[in-house]
Amino acid sequence: MRSGPWKLHLPHSYLTIARPGLDGSRGSEAWADLPLSLFHLEADPGERMNLVEQYPDVVNQLTIAAAAFDADIKRNQRPSGQLLPGTVKA
Repeated sequence: MRSGPWKLHLPHSYLTIARPGLDGSRGSEAWADLPLSLFHLEADPGERMNLVEQYPDVVNQLTIAAAAFDADIKRNQRPSGQLLPGTVKA
């Protein structure tokens, strides 16, 4: 979730490279966990310093915005490959 210079990563797991391939052989992948993380992209574009503890109000604000966005997506969800009535103009 982004707002101005702030970027909030909600906790999630992701697939990453555990060992890169070499000379045509396949490397290996592994799952990693990302904790709740907050970054100030202007001061830290490489996202190296987690500021969750220093800015709990920003974390709360962005978490609320992310929950509202998620609720909106779920509320407007449609079956794959189908359009909602009235969304196509002739």
